[in-house]
Amino acid sequence: MSEVLKRKQRRQYELTKRKAVKKIEKLAKNFSHDDRDKIAIHSEQIGLSNLSKVINQYVLKLCHENDELQMLDIICSCWNIGAFPDNTANTLWDVMIEPVLEFEYVDPNGILRQHLKDIIAQRRKDSADDPRFILSSAFENVGEDKRALNIGCKLISHDEFIAFIAERASMFIK
Repeated sequence: MSEVLKRKQRRQYELTKRKAVKKIEKLAKNFSHDDRDKIAIHSEQIGLSNLSKVINQYVLKLCHENDELQMLDIICSCWNIGAFPDNTANTLWDVMIEPVLEFEYVDPNGILRQHLKDIIAQRRKDSADDPRFILSSAFENVGEDKRALNIGCKLISHDEFIAFIAERASMFIK
């Protein structure tokens, strides 16, 4: 691939990221009370599943050594997207997931996209009343050839989560 083509693709990717930040910021301003009212939080913090174990199922299936941190971030983002109604979820997918898949992964048959959309569907089906959002994720060495997945989650409102990702996204662009 020529150097000019690589630069052009990189510039396009940077432009896509800037547009994504603007969309997230706009979504944060426009996330309406109607959307929030459709999302009922019924569960208590007690009795919820261990998110590290839940996410680890997807990690084992989708992560490879060369992209495990990025894929872990994508998986956690899909989990979080599953907490939103369809219209908001579609916008979040378009700005958080699609640009990364388009520029960083080769997925001509859409198999990876389908696996990621399955995570969203699974969250809605099996964990619809889980009010937590994943705010951080990391692999931790726990021994000589052992690692553990640590998921940092918090019970926050949908508005707070949108504000969190808007702030996080704007840090990457500046």
